[in-house]
Amino acid sequence: MIRTTNTEATVAGAPHDEGATVQSPPAVFAVNLDFLRPFLAPCARFVEDAGEADFALAMNAADRPEGDARRLADARAAGKQVAWWTIEDPNSFETFLPQAAGADFVFTTDDACVERYRRRLGHDRVGWLPLACSPESHRPLPLEEGATDFVISANWYSNAARLWAVKTVVDPLVAAGYSLTLFCYEGWPMWPRRYRGFWRGATSYLSTAEQYRAGRVVLGLNNQRSGMDGHDLTYMTSMRTFEVPACGKPLLASHSDAYEHLGFVNGVHMAWSSSPEETLHWAERLLAEEGERVARAGREFVLANHTYAHRLRRIAEVVGGSCGGGAQRC
Repeated sequence: MIRTTNTEATVAGAPHDEGATVQSPPAVFAVNLDFLRPFLAPCARFVEDAGEADFALAMNAADRPEGDARRLADARAAGKQVAWWTIEDPNSFETFLPQAAGADFVFTTDDACVERYRRRLGHDRVGWLPLACSPESHRPLPLEEGATDFVISANWYSNAARLWAVKTVVDPLVAAGYSLTLFCYEGWPMWPRRYRGFWRGATSYLSTAEQYRAGRVVLGLNNQRSGMDGHDLTYMTSMRTFEVPACGKPLLASHSDAYEHLGFVNGVHMAWSSSPEETLHWAERLLAEEGERVARAGREFVLANHTYAHRLRRIAEVVGGSCGGGAQRC
């Protein structure tokens, strides 16, 4: 049985105690976990021998290379349960469904997809597991000299939800004359020309804390929105939703149904906007003293509820409970 410090779960399997960690880190056999491994490493013990693992943990993969297939086979041969975590729902549900079918347990970052997986897979070992923050990586850093009013670390996408977010949050601030710093991947479709004067350089998801030093308030965008891009309802949200507050920064983001579903309170832990007018309203408040209050409350909230230690604990509880006797509903 996998031992954890607390089995009481609230939102997304997050316990009540602040800054929770797994006291006895589970031994994890990783399969295509490179993207999240830096954030999981402080609360997991990664092993290379499948026989030594408590369970195998795989992530969605655009391509399943021979090495990943071999590692999955090794886990099966060692009699280990395979938990699979996708962070690309709902946009890529159909793309990765065959990978979900090969796992014992399925975790999705979009709670609205859980019942869909259960119907398609024919079992109820499917659960909601949002993205999170890592206190070791996402931490407050001093504001750099000459910091702009706002900073955004985001790539350019042209789907309806993303364009709506840009028009709702970014465009009104630019039009109002606020200063802005932009980071995005090089080699990715660049933001349109009208935004390029704000570009500071290439981004890395591993260095967002350093990037956020460039602005007083961080802007957040999502690639999903209920009622857009063919999704009637979605609770998917960007990893920035958790990382920005953990870095001690006030977050102003485009509205998402995910925020309240995750327990965030508008104007308390972060601020979200559904219109250009709301964006300008929150901009004025967050750039004043209220921004410091929101930043403090947001950091306390995500550290208490939304760290990768919480997420790993949830996986360990579900898979460990199954190993201890009988299938467990996620």
